[in-house]
Amino acid sequence: MNSLMSSHEKIFLEKLGAKSQTFMACSKMLKMLFRDHEVSRSEFFNKWRDEMYKLYGKIPSEDIFIIHTYLVWLARVARQDPSLNGNEEITNRGSDMFSWIWIDPSVGSKIVEILRTTFKETVQSKPKVDIFKAIYEDLIGKFWRIR
Repeated sequence: MNSLMSSHEKIFLEKLGAKSQTFMACSKMLKMLFRDHEVSRSEFFNKWRDEMYKLYGKIPSEDIFIIHTYLVWLARVARQDPSLNGNEEITNRGSDMFSWIWIDPSVGSKIVEILRTTFKETVQSKPKVDIFKAIYEDLIGKFWRIR
């Protein structure tokens, strides 16, 4: 971890970053869902992969898709959190590239609940920093970051 990080950033990385139990549990479920529902999720993955190729000129790995899915759902949980003035409802409807987690509603619900619980525990005081910057940089390699 970077010694210049704020204490909030360090806490968020520990609880939600690449080495966190939360990320490990969610990514394990996402990988199983990805593997077990190849036909159902292929439309979502192919659309995402095509967009990434347009942006970077390189076909990304399935692991990057898993990470992006995790980040998107973490952001959606944050937008829902009242401590951050959020009020967005999370539903299992949607047709964006990351709604594939609802192929199996029990898995989608479990992932959202894990993220919600961990996020709520982590954001007990309103952080005055960009809480996602450190997590994003921790999870996404330099090449895959928006330039």
